[in-house]
Amino acid sequence: MATPDAPPDRRRTPRVASDLQLTLTAGTHVTPARLRNISTVGLRCTLMTPIAELTRVRLGFQLANGVQEIEGAVVRCEQGDHGLSSWDVAVYFTGMSQTVRDTLGSYLSSKSAG
Repeated sequence: MATPDAPPDRRRTPRVASDLQLTLTAGTHVTPARLRNISTVGLRCTLMTPIAELTRVRLGFQLANGVQEIEGAVVRCEQGDHGLSSWDVAVYFTGMSQTVRDTLGSYLSSKSAG
């Protein structure tokens, strides 16, 4: 029996795998998370608690030249496969400075090249 072809990746921009510590802030609630993959328009991370879709968040993570801060909105939150108490969360970026955009672009280029 033939297996169907995998659907094409519909993402506008490629994502690169990452394994970095991330801080996700929603209102006054700060939650540690683990970055799983990232692109110029969004990321996927793992949290220990669920977060409602459409929640506006601030993200902070360390790259070569310091902590990068990005604003975003949760677009997906599903129970993760990293254990019963983990949640896979997708965030769409809604705001970042040009400096952060440039730093992120350099990071993504270096990760996809090597």
